[in-house]
Amino acid sequence: MKNDRTRRPKSVDAGLLNGEAGSNEEKYRLILDSISDAVYKINPEGFFTYLNDTALKRTGLTPETYPTCHYLDLVVPDHRDLVRDRFERVMNGGANPPYEIHVKARNGGSYVVEVQSKPIFENGSVVEMLGISRDITARKQAEELLVHAKAILERMVEERTGELARKSAGLEQEIERRKIVEGRLRESEDRYRAIFENTGTAMLIVGEDATICLVNAEYEKMSGYRRREVEGKTRWTEFLSEGDLRRMNPLPNGRRGSAPPTVRRYECQAVDKFGQIRDLFATASEIPGAMQWIVSLLDITERKRSEQTLRKREEELGAKTRELEEVNTALKVLLKRREEDRKETEERVSSNIQDLVLPHLAKLRKRMPGARDKSQINTIESILKGIIS
Repeated sequence: MKNDRTRRPKSVDAGLLNGEAGSNEEKYRLILDSISDAVYKINPEGFFTYLNDTALKRTGLTPETYPTCHYLDLVVPDHRDLVRDRFERVMNGGANPPYEIHVKARNGGSYVVEVQSKPIFENGSVVEMLGISRDITARKQAEELLVHAKAILERMVEERTGELARKSAGLEQEIERRKIVEGRLRESEDRYRAIFENTGTAMLIVGEDATICLVNAEYEKMSGYRRREVEGKTRWTEFLSEGDLRRMNPLPNGRRGSAPPTVRRYECQAVDKFGQIRDLFATASEIPGAMQWIVSLLDITERKRSEQTLRKREEELGAKTRELEEVNTALKVLLKRREEDRKETEERVSSNIQDLVLPHLAKLRKRMPGARDKSQINTIESILKGIIS
């Protein structure tokens, strides 16, 4: 619509709007009332002589009130001089390029319009001004937002550029520092790999799901499996018995956070490649931040066998000890019986001597006239009394 208007001739025949034929006038009014731009006419005194529906809605005027409204009444004070100058230029028949102004709104505020105005000639003289105003408030707001956004973007670009410049200045130092750290890490990795490989204990590194990631030479020797047979292919728990699995709950799920690494210690049994059962002491320690565990396996098969042999001998010794205790008990009973028999015999002998022998000796002493015989009897009596005393 704007392009169509700009291609109109600079002068407009007064009959276009005033109309010489009623049907043409009605047709043009319908067209003017259907467009979204405000169309109006102003006489030389500055009062409106025509407003289309859009102009009436924007200004709040009515067909009854607009003839008494001066065009400057609708312009904000700051722009009245500009509008007055453009009005006078048109009424003098001069050219008037489009311009922007702020006009009053019905709600007491203002909005921005782009104005195009042309003179209406009649008999070679300017009798009215034809104006078209387009509401460009939204466009101006968008332009202001774009300007503001551009300023923000430029500031962000400047800040980012400065930040990149600062980072770039320290980038070489950071690269050099990282090279040093990487070199130390490689040295540390080589050192720990050497320790891992050459320790006298079977060791393996397992993932969160217990899959074997890495084994050392001692593990190969103990289990009989080559690295390529187990690394990344087998879970270390597959070599354990079901009873040990239920008891051990070998490796907990991966832990996160800053808690100290978990260490688990177990005694278990595993089956090597040749079907032999080995007794193992397993120590599983979490590798911080790696979601992996390092497991060391100490073969305690010989120790367990020695313990079993020792327990068997202890059991045998216990059995023999119990047998000796039983024999000792029997001997104590026998000795007690012998002691009782001895006492009984002594009492019987003492009683016989006291009741039978000594009275008989007393009778013999009386019958023996000789002193020698009495002396012998006294000796015998003394001996017997010593026995029973």
